[in-house]
Amino acid sequence: MIWTLPLFGSRLPTQNQARTTTALKEQFNSFGVGFNWRNLTCPVCKALFTILDIALLSSVNEERVAHAVSEACIRLHLADEQVPKPPVTPPSPPKPGSPQSRVLFLTDIHWDKEYTNGSAADCKQPLCCRQDSGVPKWRRREAGYWGTYSKCDLPLRTVENLLENAAKAGPWDWVYWTGDIPAHNVWSQTRNQQLTELTVISRLIHK
Repeated sequence: MIWTLPLFGSRLPTQNQARTTTALKEQFNSFGVGFNWRNLTCPVCKALFTILDIALLSSVNEERVAHAVSEACIRLHLADEQVPKPPVTPPSPPKPGSPQSRVLFLTDIHWDKEYTNGSAADCKQPLCCRQDSGVPKWRRREAGYWGTYSKCDLPLRTVENLLENAAKAGPWDWVYWTGDIPAHNVWSQTRNQQLTELTVISRLIHK
């Protein structure tokens, strides 16, 4: 770890960084250790990510961390793997007069019980448009009545309106529902909360 830290935190000029990198590689090779990602053990990975977590606590370090990670990917040869792509076969369109089916596909509803109209849609938390998101600095960045294209999920009224209009547009031959119902507040969700949200949305769909 002592040897790898200069790669992440050094602010030396480019030429000095290059010399440091070369010296580090020579040290690794002198011990018969290849310099690539396969030598990273689980404890080392955990230590690296702990360092990144601590560094990202300050917004000033975001650009530095991004640069350090990109450098690490290059120097640890993380992008060197060549994965062959499978051959692409263009799909054949159906023949004229072929049977047709009407399919409704529902996914990623993400109902947020705490969605609050008028709250900040651009906040510091991972999920916004909630009561604890604060007041928007300007009107165009506030949570709208039906939802907002930002770091926000949906209010229940939007889900209800969606399903009502989907029912009016029927009938459907097939309906696929692939879940992903809860909001993105994964740090505070409980089992009971998820079961309640699943029950509410399931009843709306069965209407």
